[in-house]
Amino acid sequence: MTNRPKQTGTAHETAIVNWFREQGWEEADRLTMKGAADRGDVGLGFHVPVVIEAKGVKRSTQRVDMSGFMRELESEIDNAKAETGVVIIKKSGTTDVGKYYALLPVWRYEQLIAALYPKRRVIRRRRMT
Repeated sequence: MTNRPKQTGTAHETAIVNWFREQGWEEADRLTMKGAADRGDVGLGFHVPVVIEAKGVKRSTQRVDMSGFMRELESEIDNAKAETGVVIIKKSGTTDVGKYYALLPVWRYEQLIAALYPKRRVIRRRRMT
């Protein structure tokens, strides 16, 4: 007897791994399930402290449990001792992982952009009249 949801999840995770490898993340791989100590579904390599949690929705009208996804992501980031993470949600109607959705809390997004772009203090000059 086949377990359809498990097969679908495996295919989704594998597609994510393959997409990241195509983008140059050669060490991207599926992670093994650890029950309560789960560390996410996909890793980008041993030295990349990022958790990827893969989620699919059965149909475009299905409600996405964002708060549940975020609780699971935060737990898995802690379990993996990672710095950050993201939930990748399959977009209905496409198999292009690059068009899927990335979900993360705003504070985590701010950490990512702050790491890329150092914060600058803006000095406002008064106009001389």
